[in-house]
Amino acid sequence: MIVQKPKSGDLAAMLDKEIGDKNRAEFVRRFLINTAEILDGDFRQYLAYGAYWWTLKRLLINEGFTQFGTQYDEEWADRMQYDEDSHTIAACWHYHRERFDAGMLYNFEHLIFVDNANMEFLLGDDELEMIQVAESLS
Repeated sequence: MIVQKPKSGDLAAMLDKEIGDKNRAEFVRRFLINTAEILDGDFRQYLAYGAYWWTLKRLLINEGFTQFGTQYDEEWADRMQYDEDSHTIAACWHYHRERFDAGMLYNFEHLIFVDNANMEFLLGDDELEMIQVAESLS
């Protein structure tokens, strides 16, 4: 299964435009911190990352942000991961921004291009959803 996603060169150009010559590792770190803060306040925004959620969740876990759970779909995380974390984050950021602009932050239905055809991708993180239910009951 081949998922069509932005090319690394296009993401590098986007990063050059958006962050200039700032340290890319610092950009990744700040993005993960900011994302964790946003999700702490409104966890359902994870839905806006679509197929990128699983690779983003893995990066969050690797940085110690385990309040969203520690389980993720490894197959999809691998599929959506780039060789450079900064490119992965740029793709996540770009996709989230598109969903925000379209007013679709909380929609679990996503359309991705796979093997030269559109495919419906339905996102649901059962672990994260259960954590939020448990927290709301306590």
